[in-house]
Amino acid sequence: MVVQKIVWTSLRDQIVQSVQDAIITNELAAGQDLSFDRLAAQYGVSATPVREALAVLEGAGLVKFVPNKGAQVTMIHPEDVSDVWEMRRLIEPYAAEIAAARCTPEEVGEALEMLKRVLETPDDFEAYMASDFHVHEMLLRHVDNRLLHETLEHIWTFSKRIRYFAERTVAARADVVLEVTKEHVAIARALEKRNGHLASHLVLHHLMGGESRTVEAVEQRIKQA
Repeated sequence: MVVQKIVWTSLRDQIVQSVQDAIITNELAAGQDLSFDRLAAQYGVSATPVREALAVLEGAGLVKFVPNKGAQVTMIHPEDVSDVWEMRRLIEPYAAEIAAARCTPEEVGEALEMLKRVLETPDDFEAYMASDFHVHEMLLRHVDNRLLHETLEHIWTFSKRIRYFAERTVAARADVVLEVTKEHVAIARALEKRNGHLASHLVLHHLMGGESRTVEAVEQRIKQA
């Protein structure tokens, strides 16, 4: 019998993960008030671990405390896109070079299979987002520099939140989905060939195009609010 190590997490950490996931996917919308009592009732806990969890998320930039009001989900602005994508342009091409040397054929094969399904059904938003995240997380996974990995994870959290904010409520056009997915296929093929230089170049080109599309989508989303 294989005995697996049991990892215990505190109530606070479980609430942090749950609320963070809800913020990233915009289940908890930008600007939404967060009631300590309501969240405590929802999770079946006292208000203390809820307050502690929201304090952690405040440090992560996802929640802010408002005097005499409690807590609130932070807003998203076009400037946030510029800041996040600038960091991604600086780091992810380098991560792509590392991934080209270290990723497994199974990882790349899984990515290509997901991308193939998106090309066949470009109107499936969840499949599109899942394939997008899979490709970029494959780059992050192989960075073993602890500080760089933590930075990438932090940036990627904001990137996913911005993408959901912009694209879940502003329907992604099929032509954009196809364009982005074809770029992901090219990146995956470069990784498959262990061509780090090409993978890095393709990732940089992909991010440069993605930034302008995302800024436009965020501005459109804000106008609709």
